[in-house]
Amino acid sequence: MNIAPHSSLCPNGVWMTEEDAMERHGINSKVMRLYRNEACPVNMYFEHGRRFNNSRYSIPAPYNKFQFVFISPEKTPATLFPVSLLDWSTMCEYFSNNIFYTDDDVDMPFRVLFEKYTNGSKATPVNIADAFSQGVLKHSSQLQNITPKKPGRPPNNSENNSNKKQKKTREETVDDLLPSEERLTTVVVNRLKHLDPKEIASDKDLSKVGSLMKLAEIDSLKFKVDRGNSDRSREVNMIFAVCQCGRNRVNEARKNQSSLCIKCSTAQAKEKALVKRRRDNAEKRVAANSCVPIATLTPEEIAIRMRNMKRERERKEQQCKRLKAKLNEYQVEDGSKKQSEEPKIIRITLQRPMGIVFAPLEELGYGVRIIDLPQHGAAAMSQQLCVGDVLVSVNEMDCTMSNSKQVLALIGQAQGGVNLEFLRSA
Repeated sequence: MNIAPHSSLCPNGVWMTEEDAMERHGINSKVMRLYRNEACPVNMYFEHGRRFNNSRYSIPAPYNKFQFVFISPEKTPATLFPVSLLDWSTMCEYFSNNIFYTDDDVDMPFRVLFEKYTNGSKATPVNIADAFSQGVLKHSSQLQNITPKKPGRPPNNSENNSNKKQKKTREETVDDLLPSEERLTTVVVNRLKHLDPKEIASDKDLSKVGSLMKLAEIDSLKFKVDRGNSDRSREVNMIFAVCQCGRNRVNEARKNQSSLCIKCSTAQAKEKALVKRRRDNAEKRVAANSCVPIATLTPEEIAIRMRNMKRERERKEQQCKRLKAKLNEYQVEDGSKKQSEEPKIIRITLQRPMGIVFAPLEELGYGVRIIDLPQHGAAAMSQQLCVGDVLVSVNEMDCTMSNSKQVLALIGQAQGGVNLEFLRSA
């Protein structure tokens, strides 16, 4: 519906009462209520006079008892009104209660307001009279003869009241005022017959249909199109929807059809994948052995990682103590005597190939020990190691809880000489 102010004196918009707007533009009460509460057009702005009752500057009577609406030209935001309702009502009351014979009879503040409201027209007696006759200004005497609507009695909620009126819900009101889904589908099909496929995304008429679909809470419209040739006809199920970015979409109907365009659906899928990845990797990001740089973590994640690193360090220290205590239980037989001595730590640097054969400690289930030293290997020629020595660290990295594969991987990553630390029980 094209709602625009019908006044040559005020091309930028007009303040008027709600009743005058309904009478002048042919709007019924249901549509006006829908505009005021649910779906207000861009070029309409509603405001009640009692809003300023508690402010420093109040609207004069009887203007403070009525609902007013500012109507601007089509596609022009009504919130950009030249004068506010407070200034307009004060100006109407001043011009209603005074008689002007010349231009000098009008006070300067009201001259400025009148010129601002009428887009430059002078506040002459002729222009003031034209403003009242065209409805640009509202005479206070016209409002005094109108009794504003007063709140009535509260509804009787008794079950025995057979004459009580049921209020319509918002869905029922929208269904009564907006076109039906069948009507919108017909409009879309007729419009597509005259459009090139490249013009569908930005067509204004289809965008208007999309706005009505949003008001009526309709996600998409389904229809059939004949895609066959002259010899054979073939009907294809199509769907019309409006993406959240405002682009119109007409595609073949499929199962789980999305109302988003390819660009928006791709962005949504990327966002979902990113959220899932962050959720799945939340524990890995804060793990003690995580490779994620600390600079990319949040302060909360840094605190959690530091706490996990402390726990892991304490756990490894306890495991190392248990390993050393276990090794202390090994005894070396000397004739008929069993002697126990303190274990010995051996530190050595070897070049690869080192000539060491490792095997897991079956007694503990973790850790490795030397089971063979080839005769011509670097380890045997150093004469510092012997069979049975338990590996403790490789390049200062703890190996007491590692298996053979992990130890070989650490040795393979080392560059140059490999610093090894062994524990030998007496």
